Amino acid sequence: MLGVGDVHSALSGTAAARAISAPLCATPGSLNSTYSPTGGGGNSARQLLDRNPGRGGGTKLESSGLMVVVLALLVLLASAADHWTTYVCLRIPLAGVSEANPLSRWMFAGLGLAPGLWLDSLVTVVGMAFLVKTRLVPEELKLLFLTVVLFGTGYAVHNNLGAIRQLGLSVVGG
Repeated sequence: MLGVGDVHSALSGTAAARAISAPLCATPGSLNSTYSPTGGGGNSARQLLDRNPGRGGGTKLESSGLMVVVLALLVLLASAADHWTTYVCLRIPLAGVSEANPLSRWMFAGLGLAPGLWLDSLVTVVGMAFLVKTRLVPEELKLLFLTVVLFGTGYAVHNNLGAIRQLGLSVVGG
C-alpha cells in the first residue's frame, strides 16, 4: 500500500506535483507573488485557513467548533439537571408517578433508579465527547443535533420541576 509520502515522492517535479501543492485560491497579497513548486511564493491552504481577516484572527471553523463545545457542555448540565430531578421524582414510589421515557423506564426497572441514571450519565458524557471530537459529523449537523437535544432535555427538566412542585417535594431532595 502506498502512503502519502510515496505518492509525493513519485510525483516530485512533475506537473501533477505542482498542481497538488498549488494554492487553492488567490488572496490579494498573493496575486503579485510568483509560484514555486516548493511552496516559497504562494499561500498554502493551511495559511489561508489560519487567518480570517477582520474577525480577530479566528476562522469560521474554529468558532463553530467552540459553539459545539459550549452546546455540549450545556447539554451535560441540562442532562445532570434532568437526572437529578428524575431522581427526586422517582426515588420514592408514588401512585401515578412514572418515567415518561419508555427506554429509561425499562432501564430503571432492570438496573434500578440510581444505577440507571449513572449509566445514562456515562453514555451521555461519552456521546458528547465523541460528538465534540469526531470529524465524521459536519459541524452544522453537530450544532443542530445539540440544539435539539438541549431543548428536549430542558423540556424534560421543566416537566420534572412541575411534578416536584405538584408532589410537594423539595428540589434538593430533602
